[in-house]
Amino acid sequence: MGHHEKLTVDKRKLNAKIDNQLSIISFGRGYLMCDKCGCGDSNAEQTFEEKVKSVIESIRPMLKSHGGDIELVGTEADNSVKVRLQGACSGCPGAQMTLKMGVEQLLKEKVPEVKEVIAIN
Repeated sequence: MGHHEKLTVDKRKLNAKIDNQLSIISFGRGYLMCDKCGCGDSNAEQTFEEKVKSVIESIRPMLKSHGGDIELVGTEADNSVKVRLQGACSGCPGAQMTLKMGVEQLLKEKVPEVKEVIAIN
């Protein structure tokens, strides 16, 4: 027989994390529907890094409202994007989910050339 460990979960904290992630994703989608993020016709005139930076800047207010922040570290030749999560996001158990389900998803939606988003400490 296998050994089973009992996992204790604080449902309030878990639900708060899930709500936070969903609000970031839904907020981001609604917030990014403007020319500020490069999704309009001016998109073609921007470099890859400018497009990415514009989307990152549009995400920051939502993260800041939860005590966190994000910094664009840079873009790579293979279209990978390097970011640094800061504040409450730094070391947060939900940070990886925020990064992949929020930031990466939004970047790929607005800048389809994005290969992946990588967190740098």
